[in-house]
This record gives sequence, C-alpha cells and structure tokens, in this order.
Amino acid sequence: MKSRRTFCLGRGSRRAALALGAALLSWAGLASTAGAATFADNSGSDVSDAMPGDGVCSTMAGVCTLRAAVEEANALSGADVITVPSGMVHISQGEIAVASNVTVNGAGSSKSIVDAGYSSRIFNVTGAVLNISGLRLQRGMVVDDCGGALYVDSTSTLVVSDSVITHSRCKAESVSVQGAGLCNDGQTTLTNVRVRGNRLFGGYYNDGDGGGIENNGDLSLNHTEISQNRITASGGGWEQGAGLSNYGTLNINHVVVAGNRIRAGVGPAGDSSVDGAGIYNEGTITGGDLTLEGNVGLAKGSTYAQGGGLSCFASLSSVTLSGVTATGNRIIAKGDGWGNGAGIHLLGGTAVLDHVTAVGNQAMSRGFAYGGGIDVEDGTLTVTSGFISRNIAKGLARSTAPFGGGVSIESALEVTLTDVVVSYNKAVGDGAADGGISIGGLLTLNNVVQANNTP
Repeated sequence: MKSRRTFCLGRGSRRAALALGAALLSWAGLASTAGAATFADNSGSDVSDAMPGDGVCSTMAGVCTLRAAVEEANALSGADVITVPSGMVHISQGEIAVASNVTVNGAGSSKSIVDAGYSSRIFNVTGAVLNISGLRLQRGMVVDDCGGALYVDSTSTLVVSDSVITHSRCKAESVSVQGAGLCNDGQTTLTNVRVRGNRLFGGYYNDGDGGGIENNGDLSLNHTEISQNRITASGGGWEQGAGLSNYGTLNINHVVVAGNRIRAGVGPAGDSSVDGAGIYNEGTITGGDLTLEGNVGLAKGSTYAQGGGLSCFASLSSVTLSGVTATGNRIIAKGDGWGNGAGIHLLGGTAVLDHVTAVGNQAMSRGFAYGGGIDVEDGTLTVTSGFISRNIAKGLARSTAPFGGGVSIESALEVTLTDVVVSYNKAVGDGAADGGISIGGLLTLNNVVQANNTP
C-alpha cells in the first residue's frame, strides 16, 4: 500500500494561566490532566483547540469541539475519553487526525452524527488506538486515496461498536481508490456496525476496490451488515468488492453482505472488469454465519464479471467458513466476455465451506456463462453439507453456451462435494449443458443428490 498522509492541525493563541481555568473545567469536559482525561463535546462546530496539551478542551470561543477534544487527547498521555451528545457535528476543516489512544462515545448511531459534508475524510488514525461507540459517521470523502470516512494505518487499531458508517465516497481522478467507507491497514474490529450506502467512483484506467471496506490488515466483523454500497467505473479498470475487498486476514461472525453493486462501463480507456460484488478476496477468511444476498456485478464491455456473492482470486486466497448462505446474487456480462459464479466464484487458492446454501443466483452473459450457484475456475474447493438449488446459468445471445446451472467446474485442481443436494438448477440458452453440475476438472462426490436440473 502507498504511504498515507497525516494531517497537521494548526494551533490557536495561548490562553490565560491555568489558575484561571477552574471554572472552565466543569463544562469544557476535563476530568484529569494527569493520565487519562475525559472531554465532553458541547458544540457542533469544527474549530481547533486554543492550546493543545494544556489539559483543557476549549477553543478561543470557549467551547469544546470534537476536533479540539481529539487535539487535546493527542497531546496528553493516557487513553482519553470524548463524549459526543445528540445532534450533528459538522466537519469542515479537514480530516481529524487521531495520534493518541482515545475513545469517542456517542449517544447512539441515530442520535450522534459526525458529518463531513463530502469535504474530507472524517478520522485518520496513525500510531494510535481509536474506540468508537454510538456514532453515525457520514459523508466523508477522499480523492485518489483510501478510506472515505475512516483510514487506519498499519501501526494502529480501530474498534467500532453500535455505529453506522454511511454515505461516504472515494473518487479516482488519477490513481486507483479503495474503501469508500473504511480503509484498514492495521487492526480493526467492528461489532454491531452497519457499513451502508457508501460509494466508490473509479475513473478511466483506475481500479476501484472496496465500496464499503478495503482490508489490508487484520479485520474482525461481528454481527455486522455491509449493504447497499456501490462501485461505479467509467472503463479500463478492475472493479472489485463493492461490499468488501480483503487482502489481509478477515474473521467473520454473523455477517450480512447484501445489496452491494458494481457497474463497470465501457470508455475510451477500454472495458472494466467486475469481481466480487459482495466480497472480493485475495487474503484469508475464517469464521462463519455469512449471508451473501442480492449482490450484483454488471460489466458492460467484453471482459468479465464474476463472483456475485463471493469471489476468491489468486493462489494465496484461503477461505474456511461454516454456515454460508448465497441467495439472489447476480452476475451480468453484457459484452462477449465471461459471466461466472453468481453465488460463489473460485479462481485459485483453497476454499473449505461447511453448511452451504446457494439458492436463486444467476450468472448471465452474452459470451460465456458458467456456474449459476458456484463456479470453480481453478484452485481447491471442499463443500460439506450443502443445498444448491434454483440457480441459473443463462446465455444472453444465440451464440452463448452456458454450463453448470448449479455448479461449474472448469479446470479446478480438486473439488469435493459431500452430503450435498443439487436440484432444480438450470442452464438456459443455445447449446446449454449440465444444468446441475458441469465437470471440467477433478471432482469427487460423496453422498450427492442431483435431481430435476435442466438440462
């Protein structure tokens, strides 16, 4: 990853002696100047602290803002606490740099709102631990960078609970961009968090990666929803992971990835490719209880669209999950390229999946359509206890020959299915074949039922 910038905050004029500040302490929010301190934001404005490090959160106007509180926390030792009341905090002076351990507690994600108005990123965490609870972070924005609302560098830790990260953006003008909601290069844990409605705009030749989240470090998701995030590209790039892109280590526990979309266009720079509308993975994923629902990848050009729910790419990709549900995901290749693996797509690496449900997914293409439910181009896949039903591989042109409405095995190293039902799947179009399982690689079947697939 490229190096990330840090934001240097200006200092105000010095205040009067601390001896005159006793009355100020009671309402400006200082609990202690020795060790950890507590500050209470009592202003929705965005103004710097008058003298960071004096132990008093106060602007020149005598109020404690969120920015001023963080500046004080950065200058003090100890793990400090900032409380944000109900109402909206307007970020207008650029991102807030977090450089010391701090906890920011809001009154609830529907009550305490931090809004950057698409003027900047909200928090940039560098060499610190940031805990966030009960906040709604919205309308952050970066151009040619990573992390529209939040960026966490490789030396930092972010812990977010009971919060919402929403309506933030990344825009590519000259380089690729990542993580419209959150970009994590360090260690991040999200618990009871919604990452929703964020949007990434890829430009000509530039890749868009992680409409909701980009992870290059260690990421744990607990009872978290990643939904309605978007990647829109003009052409010539590689667009992947509208919900989440993972290049690091990802642990999943009760996670819903739903309604995320990639739309890759055709431009003077060429056609854009689509990979992993829900989750794109080149790292390691472990855990369980993952729902992939209603994610859509659309490629308008002659390249490819693959992995509507989950796409695993590269030989180092590793996935071990128990409890995976992929329903209603779609891959649409409107050009003469490939439309593969609407539910789950594997191109290299290893995937071990237990208790898998893949129902109602559709892979459609004017070129080649493979694997409505699951497509394995390469790598090793093991599925134990699965139900793969009512998936469709569909040709959108007369010359299209779709294969494997339920499962398509192209040139996989090894695929093993144990205790799996493959039923009522379809391959639709001229020359359609193998509505249930299409076999082009090494396949081992143990107690597998195939019924009512067409053809």
